[in-house]
Amino acid sequence: MRNLLLAGVASIAILAGSGTLAEPSGSIRLEVAGTYSTGVYDEGAAEIPAYSALTKRLFVVNGAAETIDVLDVRDPANPKASDDVAPIALAAFGSPNSVAVFGRLVAAPSKRRW
Repeated sequence: MRNLLLAGVASIAILAGSGTLAEPSGSIRLEVAGTYSTGVYDEGAAEIPAYSALTKRLFVVNGAAETIDVLDVRDPANPKASDDVAPIALAAFGSPNSVAVFGRLVAAPSKRRW
């Protein structure tokens, strides 16, 4: 089963005045907040996510299905498919290759050439 790892990753590099990379001064500790399984193996994958703090939803590019899947993450330990928002079908526009969220707006560019 495909699992979606809900975790944030941050990396910091400090460019010193001499043009060399400074040594990191700290470390980052990541923990799994929750996972989501589509129940489908090797046919689709969760790719690029975008989180809406306003709606507590995670919008995830599913390139194989050519959709933006919508997950309810009000309980981060138990993410689930949204009960009130269906996956956003984009096959008519081509496979989405990214997703962004701003307030209640969702934008997803596609690979299709017009």
